Amino acid sequence: MKIPNLLWAGVLFLSLAVPLPLAVARTFTAADGRTLEGEIVDAGDVQVTIRRTPDDKILNLAIANLSNQDQEEIVKWRASRASNKIILSATKNKVPTGAKTKNKQETANLKVNAKSEMWCWTITLKNATKHPVEGLELRYSQLVECKDRNQGAARGTAKKESRRGGGTLKVPPIAPFGSVTVQTDGIVVQALQATSASTSRTSGGERVTTVSTTKWDESLSGLGVSLFRGPDCITKWKMGTDPGPDPLLDGKANPPAAPGAKPGTP
Repeated sequence: MKIPNLLWAGVLFLSLAVPLPLAVARTFTAADGRTLEGEIVDAGDVQVTIRRTPDDKILNLAIANLSNQDQEEIVKWRASRASNKIILSATKNKVPTGAKTKNKQETANLKVNAKSEMWCWTITLKNATKHPVEGLELRYSQLVECKDRNQGAARGTAKKESRRGGGTLKVPPIAPFGSVTVQTDGIVVQALQATSASTSRTSGGERVTTVSTTKWDESLSGLGVSLFRGPDCITKWKMGTDPGPDPLLDGKANPPAAPGAKPGTP
């Protein structure tokens, strides 16, 4: 199944539209023991804005004057709000220098041309809020499709087979309104064209040569992503051909050891 995407300047983009968690009223406690019922409206590094219940009055309080538990909740609120406003985009990239190989074989009756290249996805995560984001893990599944290019293969759309590769990456901290990039492991894609000739004779003794060609190629065609904070999946995102169900993306399989992320330029 094809997932709709937007192609612009050679880059595929898809933004996450994830609803923010609902505000929850709680009891805030000041250092001197006074309490206040309300919900967080906004929070910065030194000040938190609270809507007091039941009169809905807006109050600005110094975070340092609140209890340690309240300060921890404010940190979690900021992280949750920012994590739910991550914008993802991805590009396919050929891994450079030395990753491409060619193989040619030719005999009297057979000619084979084969090549292989290494491709990967570069994924950009943009923080659309004024709150920093930390502690995210990105799990991915990338799909390689092999298509039949022989005559009669309906414009090359006949799929021979597909295979997947996946992994996990630690996402670097994302500054407010900043962005970082991570890169998936490279995966090999191949192409082959083989031409063979055979000779036979008709009943009348006439010599006949029959030529047949086999042609197929692979492409990196799909990407599935899940963002995790600890054991919790924050959101899922897909591009191109749907890689299909994957226990890794669903949090039902332990991720392989993370090779680490490759930070990009905000």
